[in-house]
Amino acid sequence: MFERLDAAARLLLGRGRAAALIVLTFWLPGNLLLSYLTGPLGWEELSPKLLLVGLAYDLLSAPLTVGALFALMRESLYGGEAGYRGAIAAAWGRYGLLFANRLIIQVLVGAGLVLFIVPGLWLMARWALADAAVLFEGLSPGEARTRSLALTEGRRLELLAAWQLPVIAVLGLSWWVNLRFGAALAGQWWVVGLVNCVWDLLLAFPVALLFIYYAQARVREAAARAGETLA
Repeated sequence: MFERLDAAARLLLGRGRAAALIVLTFWLPGNLLLSYLTGPLGWEELSPKLLLVGLAYDLLSAPLTVGALFALMRESLYGGEAGYRGAIAAAWGRYGLLFANRLIIQVLVGAGLVLFIVPGLWLMARWALADAAVLFEGLSPGEARTRSLALTEGRRLELLAAWQLPVIAVLGLSWWVNLRFGAALAGQWWVVGLVNCVWDLLLAFPVALLFIYYAQARVREAAARAGETLA
């Protein structure tokens, strides 16, 4: 697991500027808008409408952000010159499928988490590589979920831990900063928006980590097929 964490960090830092531009392209305007709308309110004081605005923005922009980061990571690993524009173009070309895939998974995983935490985590681990399968293999959401089952076989617990621990760390840090400095930043919506962009930049790392798991699963799969052919 630690080797994969290191590989993801190296891969992301190797294209750090382009990765940061991708995240900020979608989340700088979004965070500033959401911070402006919420103003001095804390999350516990927000109206359901504002919460829905935030969820809707995440649902619409996440497929492009994740897809573009995946495309950039593939280019960084295997070589290429597409860069920032090419990565966004690759994600945009699969946007409909990526959006549908993420919507279905979020609804099912969310239902699992609400009913009982373990089923939600179980589904999350099983379908962790579905986005990559949609983007790189052109599969439909249903096919991508089935493909993810094969790619994650035998490594789901490790993948879930490696993927979610950085997410939990970032969320914990953001909670501490809000607890420590939230009162001082009340009313300074633009500062809050910029701080939220920092969290989104850090959350690019778990995305890079998922790509590492996907790429290594494909390598293992190819090696197994080659072994069968030789046999």
